[in-house]
Parts: sequence; C-alpha cells; structure tokens
Amino acid sequence: MDDSDSPAIHIPHVLPGDVPCCHHCGRPGTEETLKRCGGCSTILYCSRECQKAEWKSHKTLCRPRSPSGPSPINIGKILLEWLDIHIDSFKAAVNCTVYLSGGLAHALSEPRGIMCYYKMREEWDGNPAAPVHIVSFDFLHKDEAKPLRDNWDSLMDCCKAWAEREENAHRPAVAGVIPVIFCSQDGVRFLNAIPVFHSRLADDTALDGRTRLALFSVAAFSRICLEKGVVFKEWKPAQGHPGKNIHRAGYYYRRGKKWKWESRGGGLVDSEFGHIWLQMSRVMPMDQAWVIYEKVIRQR
Repeated sequence: MDDSDSPAIHIPHVLPGDVPCCHHCGRPGTEETLKRCGGCSTILYCSRECQKAEWKSHKTLCRPRSPSGPSPINIGKILLEWLDIHIDSFKAAVNCTVYLSGGLAHALSEPRGIMCYYKMREEWDGNPAAPVHIVSFDFLHKDEAKPLRDNWDSLMDCCKAWAEREENAHRPAVAGVIPVIFCSQDGVRFLNAIPVFHSRLADDTALDGRTRLALFSVAAFSRICLEKGVVFKEWKPAQGHPGKNIHRAGYYYRRGKKWKWESRGGGLVDSEFGHIWLQMSRVMPMDQAWVIYEKVIRQR
C-alpha cells in the first residue's frame, strides 16, 4: 500500500437540515447563493475571493490524477454516497469489530481507528452502491498504521463533529465515535467517523463463544455486502405493529437517469444475496446471528 504524503479529505455526512456554507470562510448560504467550483462541481464558495484564497490547497484535490479518472474530491463524493447507502452494514461491521477486539471501553480509551484500503472498480457503471473494491478493513491502534497516525488530529475533528450531532439528536444508545480513514492505493485519504453503541452485556470484555461467533458472522456478512454492492437495510415494524425488525436486501438499478434501491423480496429469493446468506449460514444461521447481534448491541 502507498503510505506516502497525500491530501486528506474530510467527507462529512450531510444530514437533513444542514445549511450549506462556504468552504473557505464558513459563511452560510443556499445552493443558489453559493457558487460551485467549476473544476470539481462539488465545493461551494460565497465569492470569487474565497475561491482564490482556497485554490492553493484545493487544486490538488480538484484536478484528476489521470486524464480519464475523477478528481480526488469527486472520489470523496462517490465514497460518501457509497457509505451513506451502506450505513447499516458499515455500522454493523464497525460495532462487531469493536466488541470482538476487547470491548467498548478498550476501543474508546486508546487511540484506535478503522483503516480501510480500497480501489476504484475499473469497469464502474455508475452504480452508487458498488464503486469500489475493499482491499482491507482493520481496527488498529494509530501507531500501527502511518495514515492513522499522520491524520489523527483531523480524524479527531471528524469524531467531535459526529459526537456533537449525536448529542444534539439525543441518541442515548451512542457510546462514542470511532474514526475511519479510507486510503486508495495511490495514497489519497478520506476521513470520516462511525458511531459505536452501548452493549446490553454486563461485561463486554468476556464474550462467550456463541456470541463471538454471531458477531463474527454479522461482521463478515456486512463486509461481503459492502464489497458486492448488496444493500442490506433494516426495516422497523410500523407504529402500532410490534415485532422484530426485518432485514431486507436489495440492489441499486438504473431507472432512467437515476439509480434506485429495489428489494428482491427477501434474502433467499435473490440468487446472489441468497448465495451469500446461505454460505454464511454454514457457520451459524444468519437469522440467529442477527438476533444475537441485536441483543448484544443496543442501537435504540
């Protein structure tokens, strides 16, 4: 992997109600009053003066590294959409990894983060659920990975922003935030963070064998979904209809000029997803693994 010096780009989640602002001075505005950079069509500025002042640092992110490829900032935009689409799977992978690696207190008391190497798919057709291959996905101490160590202060800023949002949203199940860094093989880095949830266990440092197997299965299953572009979503029962949450799988399909998620009637009806589900169920039935996961990790 290339761990050379390279730009680190914060790709924050944009939540409903977030106010667009100038990337240089932070002045709030609207999509109409703020102007997009003509190079990447992504970054917003309130004036030409702000754009000029930002250009020295922005130009390395705005210009493609190859004639046919997207610019780093647009790769960040693609990654953010991919992460938002797969957020349920990504949260499950991160939370299971945390609890399998010593528990919540261990994860949050030391400088640790998720190190995810990826590469863009060579024949990408624009499907927002499948733009990348995941090369590796590891939970490491910052001193074990140069990209984590070099970008730690910026990663902490990402975690702080996430934590403030979670606190303002009054989500008591959130115990903390884990930094995530995505690295391409040419060294471009994108920074983000993922919340981790409290456990229902009295002692999350001593998982029994059955629980460990269930969390391992859910983590592995979630990572396969991320790699294959299978969008696994959790559907809550309608109000007034108590019952267990339902997990449904689907894919993004092009409908005209847009890509839309469509369910294929449940895991075992869809051939590719059914194959993944059945392969994982050889270790432990996936329905059973998800039930144990939800009993261990309190997300609500």
